[in-house]
Amino acid sequence: MVKIKQHTIKLLLDNKSYLEELPIAIPEEGIKIDGILRGYQTKYIKGTPLSYILHDQNISIEHKISCLKQVGSLLRNMEIIRNNNPHLKNLFYNDIHEKNFLVTNDYEVIGIDFDSCAIQNNTAVQGLYSMMLKHIQISNNKYKQCIQ
Repeated sequence: MVKIKQHTIKLLLDNKSYLEELPIAIPEEGIKIDGILRGYQTKYIKGTPLSYILHDQNISIEHKISCLKQVGSLLRNMEIIRNNNPHLKNLFYNDIHEKNFLVTNDYEVIGIDFDSCAIQNNTAVQGLYSMMLKHIQISNNKYKQCIQ
């Protein structure tokens, strides 16, 4: 999986000019520990996960709807990029869930965790919610090892 993510990060960086208009956090560089890719670095985005916004009773329904519309807009814009750039025809987010969108203080929605996306000819890493249950445990152990 490490080589797949490394390849995906390289493809994202190579195509950054096409993706800069999207409100997403694109990996800027890989982080290696003992020569092995363990993660990636993006610019810091101060925000709250969309999941918290959607469940917070103190946030108006209008703000929640606005956030969800921005997610839809991001996905529509990705479709436009796919249609207008043949070499990006396979660009898909691939790990869409409410914790992979941050909401800024101005209620701007930013997509994060884009390193498992499908782009060009890479092998996309399955997102957490598209994995079988037995793989989630393996995935969680992997991330625990990376953090320690």
